[in-house]
Amino acid sequence: MKIPIRTNKIVIISVFAAVFAAAFIYGIRETAQFPRWTADDAYILYRYAENLAEHGELSWNPGENPVEGYTGFTLVMIISAAIKMGISPIAASHAIGIASFFIGGILLLLVLRGFNIGSVTASILYFTTPFMYVHAWSGLETTLFTTTILFALYAFTIGRDRLFVASLLLLSFTRPEGVLLSVLLLAVYRPVSRSIIAAYLVPCAVYFLWRWIYYGQPLPNTFYAKASFAAPLDENVKSLRLLASKYLRMPAFLGLIFFSYECIRKRKFLIGALLAFTLIC
Repeated sequence: MKIPIRTNKIVIISVFAAVFAAAFIYGIRETAQFPRWTADDAYILYRYAENLAEHGELSWNPGENPVEGYTGFTLVMIISAAIKMGISPIAASHAIGIASFFIGGILLLLVLRGFNIGSVTASILYFTTPFMYVHAWSGLETTLFTTTILFALYAFTIGRDRLFVASLLLLSFTRPEGVLLSVLLLAVYRPVSRSIIAAYLVPCAVYFLWRWIYYGQPLPNTFYAKASFAAPLDENVKSLRLLASKYLRMPAFLGLIFFSYECIRKRKFLIGALLAFTLIC
């Protein structure tokens, strides 16, 4: 008896869904068993958030000239709100990091168009990578930033203008590098309009002018701090080789196997924007 094509498709999707669920559950188990820790830099965020919540000043020492010592604006705002509600900043940042990790996994599935061999393979890599557990518990905005990137990619792929703009704003305020990726995504988004560009640029311009006036310098303080410790050219070349050989080789290899040429060609500008963002960073 010949099995209908529809039945075969349902069986295949069910298998992929089961594999994704297994990877998701594995991620929950490993995250729960991973050592609880908080990165030292996270306490910088907590201090700024506490001063904002208790003194109304986004500064290291209330009453003094403010210095921008944090990296991401979004997480400081969320933690400050949590402190206002009587929630520990450590508990709040851990909850945000862990929730972002799992929400990011779901967004990755959506970006890669649901249950298929490519999305399930990517999900397995995502949920079983040990350094993701490190970042989920760190108290920093790393997994939150990863999730905002995936959110922006999802909004890009479904073509919802308002959702896309909202995702770019969240991405830009979560880490300074998000501005670079947002600009690259805007450049390749179609159809783009002046209203979409304005909806993104106006809030960014307002925030940029506010922080320039408030802190007295045009670029984030982390840029000046890290620029002063810039690595020599040979170290940068070595880093690029490491990026290509260790981090990009497997995704690129799997992409060539699991995604058709037509699929890659259709998204060539998006892939190019992501590669440009990675190399520039």
